[in-house]
Amino acid sequence: MRKKKINAGGLQNQGIEVVFNTDIVKKQDFTWNTNVNFSQMTSRIDKIDGEVTKYSLGGFDDVSIFAEVGRRYGAIYGSKFKRVEDTSSPYFGKLIVDGNGAPQKETGLFYLGNQSPKALFGFTNSFVYKNFGLSFQIDGRIGGEFFSGTQLALQKSGLAKDTAPGGKRDNFVVDGVVAGNNGGFTANTKEITQQNYWEAVTTGNLGITEQNIYDATNIRLRNIQVSYNFPKTMFEKFVIKSAKVAFTANNVWMIYSKAKGIDPESVFAISSNAVGFENLAFPTMRSYLFTITLGF
Repeated sequence: MRKKKINAGGLQNQGIEVVFNTDIVKKQDFTWNTNVNFSQMTSRIDKIDGEVTKYSLGGFDDVSIFAEVGRRYGAIYGSKFKRVEDTSSPYFGKLIVDGNGAPQKETGLFYLGNQSPKALFGFTNSFVYKNFGLSFQIDGRIGGEFFSGTQLALQKSGLAKDTAPGGKRDNFVVDGVVAGNNGGFTANTKEITQQNYWEAVTTGNLGITEQNIYDATNIRLRNIQVSYNFPKTMFEKFVIKSAKVAFTANNVWMIYSKAKGIDPESVFAISSNAVGFENLAFPTMRSYLFTITLGF
């Protein structure tokens, strides 16, 4: 059997980008500059090749990332909870539990989200007072989803906060229904332990995928820099004409995130385009830089 890779298909990109830059204050000894940018881009698959409608970008077990015709680039597929699908039922949308009161996994793989952000933004402020400088950048991502294998591993081992609501592991009744022999449903009244519940949710390699799909929206203080320019009068008799020292910190503070301690920028497969999948990724690092700039 022969295989080949071809550059085939159609990807339509639509969006806007707005940049605003201005000096809020500009005086002889003090300057305050602000730069704001906002971008919104939608990448939608028009076609792939021949009769192909979905092309795998990567993934593992039940979690797969696809380029799919008609959807934004990076569609996330996986397993989901078994629920009442009949829209006319008073229990529509409720979990269907088994005889032990535990949730169940629906057969098949289903669309659960998309790895692409809906919008990106950045906000940078720079201050200069005499020879001193201070700048910081706040940026953020709006929308998009990803699967977290790290949260799954924590749930499997009972270390996730979700496995002990309020710091306790009391028995509880899952808000769901039990399927009857006649095709109807009755409200679930069976108590279940936290351990048995999470064993059902995390069954298999990656559990019920839906449980660990997270919104990738986040806002962070990306970097901050403090600098000092030495007066040029210091170098009138030297080869060096100017000097500047600066201290910079990067990835300083996660201001807002819905990912329960996981950095949405963490990805499992750095060699592919499947960035909507994270599995025991190393935490993103904070770095510190001290620089000296000399002018001749």
